[in-house]
Amino acid sequence: TVSVDSSRHGDVTVSPKSASKGDTVTITAKPDSGYQLDDLTVTDKNGKELKLTDKGNGKYTFKMPAGKVTVSATFAPEKTAADYFADVPANSYYADAVLWAAKNGITGGIGNGLFGPNQPCTRAQIVTFLWRAAGSPEPKAMSSFADVSTDAYYAKAVAWAVENGITTGTGDGKFS
Repeated sequence: TVSVDSSRHGDVTVSPKSASKGDTVTITAKPDSGYQLDDLTVTDKNGKELKLTDKGNGKYTFKMPAGKVTVSATFAPEKTAADYFADVPANSYYADAVLWAAKNGITGGIGNGLFGPNQPCTRAQIVTFLWRAAGSPEPKAMSSFADVSTDAYYAKAVAWAVENGITTGTGDGKFS
């Protein structure tokens, strides 16, 4: 048996509701308007948490163990850009883009709860944003730019960008 702890501010369904050991069970979590899925766990009869696979669009799967499981979900109010950064007004033209970047780990702002919307970006910051948006893939090799230390926060991002034809640097063996 797959039981669902009822939750507020959203709906959780499972298919199938009864499964055999080894079967794949699909969970669908649909938050109410203005809410988002905050936490989703599946525990077996002994209270051990099972591994979930995120299939996207609110769908998750797990392999059914022997015995009953319980699905628990919590929903929380959706965050706004202002919840992440005090200097990003909700009505600014860039608020949705900043919210997306913060939610997806592309940027953490400039610190102290600030984004710095009017500050310039360096080439290192921009290439790091692109690399993170691509999933922070490991480069095949580090770049050989004289001004990019291998321990710089942007070193892997620069190497990835070179491998993918995004940059060739600024000349004379420099990334700048």
